[in-house]
Amino acid sequence: MRKLAILGSLILPAAAIALSCSPAPTSPNPCPVSSLRLIIQPVDTTLQVGESFAPTVRLMDGCGAPLPDRITYSSRNDSVVWINQLLRRVTARRPGLAVIGIAGSRYHSLGSIRVAVVE
Repeated sequence: MRKLAILGSLILPAAAIALSCSPAPTSPNPCPVSSLRLIIQPVDTTLQVGESFAPTVRLMDGCGAPLPDRITYSSRNDSVVWINQLLRRVTARRPGLAVIGIAGSRYHSLGSIRVAVVE
């Protein structure tokens, strides 16, 4: 079973990552892919109509090494925010609340970002 830790905007110090990756002497792979770490920034944000931002999603193994995946975003409220998949930018269209779904082609549903849009 795959474990997934969503860290939001929390980034662990390098020492904490190194300590968590001390391999057992008999372990052939000290950082199995079955232990995933996910950093999503921002976890939530507020924008004014017309503003935009580029979400950051980092997917790593248990030791912090990057894991490749093609990340896509989807808006659950297209009238409030618009997502440009090519530029990976979210633009505020009108006041309201929206949830941006984050998915990877390999690891599927990864999390979400809450967006409030104000005048």
